[in-house]
Amino acid sequence: MIKKILLAILILTPLFGNAGSPERLIRAGDLADACNVTILSNEKSEKLDLMEGYCVGYIRSYLETYHLLNETQTLDPAMGCIPLTASPNDVAKVIVDFVRSKPESRSLMPAGVLYIALGQKYPC
Repeated sequence: MIKKILLAILILTPLFGNAGSPERLIRAGDLADACNVTILSNEKSEKLDLMEGYCVGYIRSYLETYHLLNETQTLDPAMGCIPLTASPNDVAKVIVDFVRSKPESRSLMPAGVLYIALGQKYPC
């Protein structure tokens, strides 16, 4: 069940660039870069708003899926025990820090990296 849901997340992941180009699927590095810019910036611009929307939107989607799995008691404990008080900004910091500390994760799918990073940050 969890594998099916994670697969659905990966399939529905927004794409950068050419939507028909599989090599341009979003990667953890793309998400971390977008989140890092929004965390660090106090400026406002159309580009920053877009990056913030992308970062927060992806993370909110992940958190909603996480909480759905938790409520239906189908949550894999390896996903961690993310507190209900964790904000998208809190999670953004987790993925930015994780990708920064493990550069090899930049090329991986962001849902999988969030799975690992949040499991480590918020163990059950």
